[in-house]
Amino acid sequence: MGVATLVNPIANLILIPLFERTHGNGGIGAALSLLLTEIAIVSIGFALVGRAVIDRQLVRRTGLTALASGAAWAAGEATAPLGWPVSLVAAGVTLVVLAWSLRLVTREEAAVARRVIARKLPFLRRG
Repeated sequence: MGVATLVNPIANLILIPLFERTHGNGGIGAALSLLLTEIAIVSIGFALVGRAVIDRQLVRRTGLTALASGAAWAAGEATAPLGWPVSLVAAGVTLVVLAWSLRLVTREEAAVARRVIARKLPFLRRG
């Protein structure tokens, strides 16, 4: 977290004025600054835990998740001219279909999700 206290303010000082000047929206710079801060924190975390936690399967799953997320974003962007509801549905359907077909969610994770949903939304329970 110490890195965040250094990276984020410095990135904000550079990126907010830059994006305000070039795009008329300093919020984009702030968002990019936050993204860079999170990448730095995660990278340090990966370096600290090493191969004890990060294995080939995790790297594969992360890459496939990034691919599915990118495809969902692309579907949302492609359908944006049709309005945000269509764009949201296109992105959501794309993500769900790819997550299912790429088997990104394990059976155990799906079972946990079903239990949580059943507990939080009792009207969805079967039987």
